Amino acid sequence: EIYHAAHQKYEPHAPIRTLMTYQLENKPHVLASYTCTPLVTFPIEQLKNGVHLNGKTVAEFGSGNRPLDMIAYKNNGKDFILMANSNRSLMKIDPVDIVNQKTGITTPVTERYGTSGIPFISVNQVNVMQIDSLNAEYIVALQRTSNGSLNLRSLAKSRL
Repeated sequence: EIYHAAHQKYEPHAPIRTLMTYQLENKPHVLASYTCTPLVTFPIEQLKNGVHLNGKTVAEFGSGNRPLDMIAYKNNGKDFILMANSNRSLMKIDPVDIVNQKTGITTPVTERYGTSGIPFISVNQVNVMQIDSLNAEYIVALQRTSNGSLNLRSLAKSRL
């Protein structure tokens, strides 16, 4: 179950659109993002068969959007999370902000396309559909162009 700030309610059956595992405070977590883009954390140690679990909503990245992919990467020795979205540019997230969001979001976001919770940086790359780490220096991205074709591109981590 998650609190979905854009929908202004708790949702026990919201579908996860993209997820990844990540170490937060030296403990493994699932980071999951849902349609209309809440970002939620679940401690893996609390995931048990048949047990009801409330995730901690750490961000609402705006309604009218669908998360498409999410990866972790390093830039100059610092960890970041990068999220591709259906209707927004790439979003760069500092995992320290996730750790510092102690209580999570529990209040509605009533402004259309409004955001709440942890900050993010909009990276100047749009229409990115899939991302993955290529090597220590580059991310590979599947990106739709303005004429509708798909390009496979490499993006320098140092420029993200």
